[in-house]
This record gives sequence, structure tokens and C-alpha cells, in this order.
Amino acid sequence: MADVLRLALQSEGYTVDVATDGEEGLHCLQQRRYRLLLLDLLLPGPDGMGVLRALREEPAWRPPVVIIVSALQARAHVLRALEAGADDYLTKPFDVTDLALRVGLWLRRVSPAAPVAPPGVRIHSLGRFYVEHGGRIRLSEGGRARKAATLFKYLLTHQERTIPTSEVLTLLWPGVPRDLAATNLRSLLRQLRRQLGLSSQAPSRLEHTRTTVALHLGPTDWWDVAEFSAWLAEGARWQRTGATAEALSAFAAGAALYKGDYLAEDNGAAWAAARRAQLREDWLTALSAMAELHGERGEHGDQETLLRTVLRVDPYRERSYRALMTLLAEQGRRAEALVLYQQLEELLRVQFGASPAPETHALASRIAQALS
Repeated sequence: MADVLRLALQSEGYTVDVATDGEEGLHCLQQRRYRLLLLDLLLPGPDGMGVLRALREEPAWRPPVVIIVSALQARAHVLRALEAGADDYLTKPFDVTDLALRVGLWLRRVSPAAPVAPPGVRIHSLGRFYVEHGGRIRLSEGGRARKAATLFKYLLTHQERTIPTSEVLTLLWPGVPRDLAATNLRSLLRQLRRQLGLSSQAPSRLEHTRTTVALHLGPTDWWDVAEFSAWLAEGARWQRTGATAEALSAFAAGAALYKGDYLAEDNGAAWAAARRAQLREDWLTALSAMAELHGERGEHGDQETLLRTVLRVDPYRERSYRALMTLLAEQGRRAEALVLYQQLEELLRVQFGASPAPETHALASRIAQALS
């Protein structure tokens, strides 16, 4: 497998080194600087998770992109690897051409001039929240610095605008006199900078004036939401040009980053609700686009799996019902398609006292006529 991958990537013009076990791989990473690492979780001594742990402890060794290539397909394995620091996860068996395409897409996302060991923070907010810097988890959900974490998450969520200081004071210290709350905020910002391991000499990511508070992420910082959105935008661009394989690869890279709802632990926080809803919608739209692209390639098993995933998350998505009903009918599974329609009809009646859209009803009628 290593030789196949090496030859495939070399044929694309890449320079490739191969290590047969984890120890040899870590030695290579210490000696040379790479732009991308393909890592098998089942490597001998240490295994892939051991390599990921070593890279977290020594961030100077870590290439800008780490892609897992593994026969382990359970969702728990995928989440564990992504949370340990991997950027993408491909399961075996895979198409070598698709893998080379995914590598090319990732390398285009990483400028050749980009530093090999970014000194910035890595922010994870899709699913479990935590912030890494210098190879350590500095901030996490349920940690001791809960108020500092809330402040960081609030600034992160609203970083596209300058936030009035009064807004933050009301959020964190409601009912506390303004002067005391302002003192508390200055103290909390100092604590947050220390917690994140930010140098006082470097340009401040946390900006505070008498009237405003802001978070500024720099070019070396990484945020899963920004990366997720960039991949989905790239997938949409490829889809518009008719490049099915490239679009699928980009959408898949973005979908791999969606490990759960945005700031899932803050589900009751109204200030995160709009971004959470938008990101979930973006994810479901990407899955729907992937289903359509798989259908164009005749990969109907993948198409069905994706459509069922969409409907499991959002059971009111009528367009996905129609797509799945059409697919089932084309496969001769018309009875299943009609059962699906009946489920939608019952759901809408019970929840909203409504009926399916006319085009959905018309599709069901055509399928019923073909069945009879």
C-alpha cells in the first residue's frame, strides 16, 4: 500500500518519503519539514494515535496538514483521530485517484510559504470545544477557567464585529455595578491571555478599549469553523464548474470537520444559536450536494446513505425526501419510496397540521401508479 501511494503521488509531481512504522515516521518528521502527512492509525510502534500525541507534544514536528488513512471506520475512531489533531480522515478501501485529488486540494489550502509549525492557536468549536496552543490544550469545556472560556467563545462567535464593552459586562456580570464589572473584565482578559499562553510581546489577539472588546485571529491561527466554511465554498465552486470529483473531495474534507453542532455544550446560549443553526444548515446542504454528486457518478449506495443522514438530522427536509423517493423508485423499490412519503405526510400532519408540497405529492402519485 505504501508503494502504491508513493507511486501515485510521485506521478502527480510530489516528493514523497515513506516510513514503515511510527518510530521511523517520527524520525523523518524531526529531520525534515513536510507540508503534509498521510498517517495510518494501525502503524506498528508507535501507532498512529501515538504519532498524533507526539506531534501535539512537539508541534514543531507537525506538518500543516495531517490526513489519516485507515481501515478503522467507526465514528468513534474518526472523532478520536480528529480530536487528537488530524485534519482529515479517509477510510480504506479508497480510490487512489481520489486520494491524490484530496492531497492536491489540501496542499492548495496550505501556501508553500506558510510556516511549517504554525505558532498560532488551534480552535475547535464544532462538537467539543477546546483551544490548543504550543502543543497543549489551553482552554476547554468544563475546565476551571469557565468564565474565561465563555468570554473567549462569545468573542469568537461575534468576531466579525466590534463588541461594546457594556455588552460583555452584561453577559458576564449581570447586575454588578459597572465599575466593578469593568475591573473584573480587565482581570479576566489577563487571565485569558495567560491561559492561552499568549506572549505579551506579540500583537494582541484580545483587544480591549474602554468602549470595545474584540478577538482578532491571525494568519497562523486555525479555527475549525473557518476551515469548514472554506472547504464548503471550494466544493461549491468545483460543483458549479462541473468538476464532480474535485467537488466531492472538497465537500468531504469540510464535512469531516463537522464533529457536532457549534459550541454544543452551550446549547442554551441564545448568543450562539444563530451561528449554530447556520453552520448546521451549511453542513446539511453540503451533504445534500455530495448525495447529488454521488448520484451523478452512479454511486447510489453513497447517495442513499447521505440522504438518510440528512433526513435523520432534519426530518422536515422535503427536497431530500423527494431525492430519496426518486432514487428508491429508480431502483425498483417503489414500496419503500411510498412508505417514506407516508412517514413525511404523518410527520407534517402531526407537527404542523400541514401536507407535503404539491411536487412531493405528485411524485408519490407517479410512483404509486407505476407500482400498480
